[in-house]
Amino acid sequence: MMRDGITRVAQVNSTKQKLSQAYLRLLASQPDNAKLSVRKLCLEAGVNQTTFYRHYKNSVDFVHQVWHGYNEFLFENVIIDGRIKLPQWFQFVEEHHTEAGNLIQNPEFVKLLIKDLFQAMSQDENNKIEFQLYSVALVSVTKYWIEHGFKYTGIYMNNVFNEMYGSNDSDHPVNQFFDFEL
Repeated sequence: MMRDGITRVAQVNSTKQKLSQAYLRLLASQPDNAKLSVRKLCLEAGVNQTTFYRHYKNSVDFVHQVWHGYNEFLFENVIIDGRIKLPQWFQFVEEHHTEAGNLIQNPEFVKLLIKDLFQAMSQDENNKIEFQLYSVALVSVTKYWIEHGFKYTGIYMNNVFNEMYGSNDSDHPVNQFFDFEL
């Protein structure tokens, strides 16, 4: 009986992975989520539409779950000891440039990224405004970098962000959120 449960979980995860990968492929050729049809997504993924609706209410629910999943994956790789390791942030974006480039073009995804980033960092109320400012700045700088074809290296981007917002003062709020060390 336990074996069947494990097999079922593996099947569900495999189906969700196929759908997510199909979504990211389709996004590359069709960046507008509004034009994304469940039928087209399922065809691309090789998944039955009935199966899709077992896991998701509709395409909006699906897209939001994919976005949250992407953000969680990003944060697992860049948030260390409660701070965002900026060299890892830029390295992650560079390594996942296709997905990052397609997702960051969507203003709704950008809003969700900033919101998820804030929640992942679980900052106290006293630093809420500062962290919001730094988060928006980081996402904006990253978006600019992507839109300009990764013209600069990740290390250069880390150094630019450090020059703009970094501080040698260990008590400065920016140092509570970011680690600029390579």
